[in-house]
Amino acid sequence: MSEPVVTIHNVSDSSRKYNYVVIALTYNNLWVWVKQRNRITWELPGGHIEPDETPIEAALRELFEETGTVNCTIVPLCDFTVKHNRSESFNRFYYAKTSELGNLPISEIEEVGLFSDFPPHPLTHGEIQKQLFEIAKEHYSKHNT
Repeated sequence: MSEPVVTIHNVSDSSRKYNYVVIALTYNNLWVWVKQRNRITWELPGGHIEPDETPIEAALRELFEETGTVNCTIVPLCDFTVKHNRSESFNRFYYAKTSELGNLPISEIEEVGLFSDFPPHPLTHGEIQKQLFEIAKEHYSKHNT
């Protein structure tokens, strides 16, 4: 099986159909990573966009479902495509900042971790998460110094 190919794009204002959102979230200058039940890997919060949602609505919903975050500032950083075998998805990546992590609702998330950088454990979507996280770190360093 081939490795996924990730291509980064500028944020689009077209009415393109997006498949997923991924969000790099900071809390008290730490990065928020999540671990799903029955997995040993960590990932940035995110998930599918529902048919009736915009990407920003999906991002805010996923932040709540996966981290308990209710209040945050959020900005789109880029769009990205992932080509794997014969499928392709078009997605949006956000940076969000919160001063409050709420209670984790009942969801597929088992644990929320706070890290100064990458978690010291394997990532669920290794290369995809690494590429996106580097973009988020660059954004953070420009806007939080």
